[in-house]
Amino acid sequence: GRSLWLAYVLWLLFGYTGVHLIYVDRPMHAVLSTITGGWFGLGFMRDFFALPRYVEEANFVIGCSSDIFHMTMKYQVEKMRKPPFK
Repeated sequence: GRSLWLAYVLWLLFGYTGVHLIYVDRPMHAVLSTITGGWFGLGFMRDFFALPRYVEEANFVIGCSSDIFHMTMKYQVEKMRKPPFK
């Protein structure tokens, strides 16, 4: 999974370039951040507080074996009678 510590190091060293956002699997966010210079500095500071959530979301997607993921999928399949993806 993704490391929060490494995400903060990338944010600190390369924050205005959006490298930390690529690390947490947010490529479009990274492109916009790069074009605007970290949203003119405001997004750069916001990312400091949002990084724990970004890492958690990236790890949730990576850790597809988690119990929460399976419970969610089971519920969706039972509710929809088909998988929630094509």
